[in-house]
Parts: sequence; C-alpha cells; structure tokens
Amino acid sequence: MLDKKFSKFALDKIDFHQFSNKTILITGASGLIGTNLLSYFDLLAARGLNFRLLAVTNSNSLPDCLQNKTWITEFHGDLSNDIFLAEIPPFDFLFHAAGYGQPGKFKLDPLKTIKLNTSVLLHLAGKLNMNGKAVFLSTSEVYSGSCEIPSSEDRLGTYSTNSDRSPYIEAKRCGEAIMYSLNQSGNRFGRSARVALAYGPGGQVNDVRVLNEFIISGLRNGFINVKDLGEAMRTYCYVDDAIDLIFWILLHGTSDVYNVGGTSRVSISNLAELIASKLEVPFSLGASTNKDVTAPADVQLDLTKIIEESRKDSFIPFNEGLDQTIHWYRELLAGAH
Repeated sequence: MLDKKFSKFALDKIDFHQFSNKTILITGASGLIGTNLLSYFDLLAARGLNFRLLAVTNSNSLPDCLQNKTWITEFHGDLSNDIFLAEIPPFDFLFHAAGYGQPGKFKLDPLKTIKLNTSVLLHLAGKLNMNGKAVFLSTSEVYSGSCEIPSSEDRLGTYSTNSDRSPYIEAKRCGEAIMYSLNQSGNRFGRSARVALAYGPGGQVNDVRVLNEFIISGLRNGFINVKDLGEAMRTYCYVDDAIDLIFWILLHGTSDVYNVGGTSRVSISNLAELIASKLEVPFSLGASTNKDVTAPADVQLDLTKIIEESRKDSFIPFNEGLDQTIHWYRELLAGAH
C-alpha cells in the first residue's frame, strides 16, 4: 500500500483548508501523480477535512488501498470521449494529470495526446466554478531544443513539429496557454506545473518510463538491459516532493508557470547500475549511443523560482526514493496492491 505522511513542508507551508467543503477533480487518477494525490487526500480525510473528490480513471483502476473510500466518486472512462466528458459535474479545484507522461503512450496515440491536453482541458476549464483553481501538469519536454541546462521557466526550447514527440510537446504548450487565458478571466485561476521525471510508489506495471522499466525488468527477468550506452543525463524528483510542490502551486502559486523537479542527477547507465546493484542482478549496455534520437540528451530544471517562492528546502535522497520504489513494484508484481 501507499504509506504516506505529510512532510514538514506540507504541514508548514500549505493551507489544505482551502479544500474544505469543496469539490475536487483529479484526472489521470490512477497514474503516478494522480494516485499519490489521492493518497494525500486520504490523509486529509483522516484528519477530518470534509470534501468531495471526483477521480477520473481510464485503463487502470485505483490501488486497493484507495478503494471504497466514501469521499471518492470514481468516473471510469475515456476523457477524449465527448459523451463521457460531459458526464463530469462542476468542481472547485482541478488537477489535470491525464495528459500522458510516458513517451511510449503519447507516441502510440498522438491525436488523443493532443486532445487530452487541449480541447479536454478547455472543456474542463469551463466546468470550473467561480473563484476555482486549476493546475495543469505540463512537462519539461517544452524545453526540448534548448541548449540551456538547467532549464528556467522563461527559456522555452524550439522543436520541429514533424517529430514523434511534437504532438506531446506542442499540446502541453497549448495547455499552458489555456491556463494563462483562464487567469485573464479574473474570476478563476490556472497554473501550469512543468514536471520532470517524477518517480516513486504508485506507478503501474505497464509504466514504460526508463526507471520503472529497469526495476520491473530486474524483478521479472533477473537482468537489466540498457538499449544504448546510457549517456543521457536525467535529474529525478521523488513523487512526494513533486506532490508537495503541485499542491503549493495550486493553492499558493502566483505565477502562471513553475518548474517541478528534483535534485537527483544521474546518467542512464549509472541508474541501471544502481538499480541492478540494489536488486542484485546483472546489467548490460547497448553498443550504440542514444537509441531514441528524439529524446533529450539532458534533463535538469532550474528550481530557483519554485524554491524561493515556496521555501521548500529539502528533497528526498535518491537512494531512499529508489528503495521505496523498488519495494512498491516488488509488492505490485506479487499482487499486493
């Protein structure tokens, strides 16, 4: 199960009472971010805070530990289906986390990817009650094509529109524009969180992001195979830290856009080696350089803005986060969730 507790940052810096007697919508509720958001609302409910939560799921159901909660109303269906989308009632707060975060998924259905991050978001924005607040989960991929590392909020990349990643990148940029336009209404508030490489407990077995793939392969197959030389650099953010920042952005953020990332920097080859060591399995590297030539060679966000404004001063160490993630997937594969 998801064993959660509030961080000192959450207790000191976030006014969760804004949710009191309100209706909250979480899309992508069975994904990594969505599942962990729900687990924090479970803590709030246990503390006696009253609210109604609408959880939208599609292919996966909620973990067993979040089933049969009286404060959750689950909507199971495809948000890109206009009939299903129309069934969702109005709400006061929105976490739009249904726009895909896995290259394997957004490449598989580019038109749906565009719709989830644009017209679906626009429709949901129309259901937001007066003085309501929304946070759109954008992505660090909007910096693709930029040479600036770490990437700051005011320096977007330039990326070709005829690429297998462009539907995802351009749709996220459009989603951010929708949030900006929502702010101009004067009676509703939209924020965008450019999330980079969140990881941790709460993921699904079919999650094809590289860190999860390495763990699942090690547990299932007894070995880890890196498709290339693993030279790409990544900076990971433990999901609890990401959730802290997403809550803060929604409830207290004053800017249109914030970076949400971590401080755990590692190459793909070193990541494979570290996970293999923890699982006590062998790993191997491919013979070529970057197998996916469209993937960024380096991902690292400039967190100056979010840290200065939120005053978050600590992040979960990578070793601790990896141990928790491995434990989650070990139990998930054993059928414990």
